[in-house]
Amino acid sequence: MRILVICSLLFVILGCKKDKIRFVQKSYPEDSLISEGYMIDTIPIKYWKSFDLQKRLVAISEFKLINNGVYLYQEIVFDKHGDTLFDNSNFFICKTEIINKDSLLLKIEYDGIYKESYGLFLYNYNINDDFSNVDKLKLDTIFFDANKIEIRLLRNKKIKGIIKEIKFLSNTYKTRNVYFDYDKDYQDISEIKL
Repeated sequence: MRILVICSLLFVILGCKKDKIRFVQKSYPEDSLISEGYMIDTIPIKYWKSFDLQKRLVAISEFKLINNGVYLYQEIVFDKHGDTLFDNSNFFICKTEIINKDSLLLKIEYDGIYKESYGLFLYNYNINDDFSNVDKLKLDTIFFDANKIEIRLLRNKKIKGIIKEIKFLSNTYKTRNVYFDYDKDYQDISEIKL
């Protein structure tokens, strides 16, 4: 999967005209991978699937354009039997429950890249589509409890935010930001079909 991240960075350096979305297939002989997904000019976007030479699905990766750059949003990695390798994956799953005719309960479960980490959800209803204004907004905070949170939303309301994963080390800490975008058209990465 490192090859996808390296290629993505190269795509950013080469630039993007943001004019045409196209479906492509790429082969990486040195990693024995074949990947397919969508691109805008030279930048990968949306969902990408990677297969080994036996055509077994080895990963589903989701890329987003965040603040004028490509970002590996989430990724599920599979073993040769199709089982999820949780230690190599990072993703979130959203479920909703109807509360009444005007609102619903959004349940988010996050499986991060750091084991024994803490999660925060920083959000604001006025975040731009590409998250370019995040630093200019006051963000509300919800703490994950056992990697889960619940948010009450008005029906058909969008919510954008950042899942901040924090891993404390002996003298310092590591963080990872996962940009979160939920609306009525949201689809979990775990539900992407072959």
